[in-house]
Amino acid sequence: MLKNISSLERMLLVSVSFTMFGIVYFTLKQFSGKLINT
Repeated sequence: MLKNISSLERMLLVSVSFTMFGIVYFTLKQFSGKLINT
């Protein structure tokens, strides 16, 4: 039981961190693009 929960939590943590990284990366790309265009 504990093993299943820990692995599930790890998967959730990885997916959440990947999502956060994607959002931050996309925002930074948009921001830098605006700066370069202006």
